[in-house]
Amino acid sequence: MKKVIEVALANEGWKETNGSNVNPFAAFLDSVPGFYNGPKNGFAWCDVFVDYCFVKAYGVETAKKLLCQPSNSAGAGCIYSARYFMQQGRFFEHDPQEGDQIFFGSASNCYHTGLVIGVEWGRVLTIEGNTSDSVARRSYGIDDPQIYGYGRPDWALVGEAEQEDTETPPQNEAQQKAPESLRTVLVAVPELSTNDAVLESTRAMQALLNLRMGAGLDTDGEFGPLSKAALMSFQYLKGLEVDGVCGKETWKALLT
Repeated sequence: MKKVIEVALANEGWKETNGSNVNPFAAFLDSVPGFYNGPKNGFAWCDVFVDYCFVKAYGVETAKKLLCQPSNSAGAGCIYSARYFMQQGRFFEHDPQEGDQIFFGSASNCYHTGLVIGVEWGRVLTIEGNTSDSVARRSYGIDDPQIYGYGRPDWALVGEAEQEDTETPPQNEAQQKAPESLRTVLVAVPELSTNDAVLESTRAMQALLNLRMGAGLDTDGEFGPLSKAALMSFQYLKGLEVDGVCGKETWKALLT
């Protein structure tokens, strides 16, 4: 799964022009005889991007097996890709894992897809094609209602084992409320030493996370699992070190 994620990340930032849906990923797959049931360049390409990453990582035949797709498939469409996984018992509504293909919508209206590249602190981290006309990272709450489910390739086909659990264990209550944790988060402002200052600064961080990414946090000054998840998600989206520590670079990104 690492190989397909590497291919996806190598294309991060690619953006189409003029909203044309013309893209190199579909152009490449259109050149592969019998991969799809017809040319796909010029159409919505979120699913095409995922397929492209698998083909570039593992070759055509292995990619088809991992994606559960036949030859001449309709797999450029999200609803059909999801069905191919279902037909082989490899579609899951919950418990995402790194390397899964994530689907959005419903069985009757599956409208978008991407590749799961991490599951951290209650957030699903993805890279997606055709999101704002580009290849970009995204982040969702693990219970986000727009997530339809996950297609899981059989990684044993390429000598990799499936992960049993990619979700980071939650902190216990003592860890959540430890003063050391709050002070660590505020390493960028070491002059703040009183409990009240730490509390207010954590509230400010929560408010900024709500403003910048719609995190939906309570601005209560408690740096618990939800606040850490939102902070790590923000760091991920900004290309910062994902360490859950609101250091100088993270504060700078929150304030700009």
